[in-house]
Amino acid sequence: MSNWPGRMKSEGFETVSIQLCTGISVDICVRYYRRSCDRRNRKRYKGAYAGLILLGIHDRCSPALASMVSSWSALLSSFDEVRQVLCDHGMTLDIKVIRKLTYRYAERARAEQQAGRIPLNDGDTLEGRRVVISTDGGRTRLREKKRGPKTKKDRTRFRGAWREPKLLIIYVVDAQGKQEKSFSPFIDGCFSGPDGVFHLLKGYLNSLRIQASDKILFVADGAHWIWNRIPGLINALGLTPERVYELLDFYHAVEHLGTVAGLKQMANTHNPVSAA
Repeated sequence: MSNWPGRMKSEGFETVSIQLCTGISVDICVRYYRRSCDRRNRKRYKGAYAGLILLGIHDRCSPALASMVSSWSALLSSFDEVRQVLCDHGMTLDIKVIRKLTYRYAERARAEQQAGRIPLNDGDTLEGRRVVISTDGGRTRLREKKRGPKTKKDRTRFRGAWREPKLLIIYVVDAQGKQEKSFSPFIDGCFSGPDGVFHLLKGYLNSLRIQASDKILFVADGAHWIWNRIPGLINALGLTPERVYELLDFYHAVEHLGTVAGLKQMANTHNPVSAA
């Protein structure tokens, strides 16, 4: 607690109920610390259970349960479906609890990633391998609250604004260009724009030791925000240009060729003499 931001003081021991992934709860007696100014300023995260944090226990649930809830939240289409799956496994959690566990688990994972502590498996190394790196822009809608009066059912109004997340993927291929199943692809994204996704990409490649790879292929569409930043990324990672290849994505190229072919067909339709 001496390394905690701000001065914390002990409030004595408290009994905390920890929920496990088996569906049962365990009561633990643990010391509680808080800042003396928290109650006056009504801040969130008023204190901390230091003993639980050392064990990796956050939000009064075991690490296995937090991981399970977050995984199902990423895989399924709604928190209500996650709640139903957990009920089938003997765990009854409210949707608000599921949402809180998922968001805070993601915050801790992103903090670990920004600190350079990306957990890797034994096979997650790029040494001597052929690496494919791709990035692109997506499209999604975010639920954003609207200011003003609530609905007749006392619900907060919201707007579904369209946003463009920047996405990335890193995977490995063999000599024939087929994806290797022994390497799990790294897929991530952010809403912080092109600089944000390239900063994220740089962190992943450094952790995966991209410098020891055999060949590196960048695949993307023709967007300028991608290709204008790739040379800087290559220099920042200390890669030799002889091992780096750049390729325009086949499907995006074919899409533009199809557009050109359609324009030619339209021109021939309006001018049958020249077509003849």
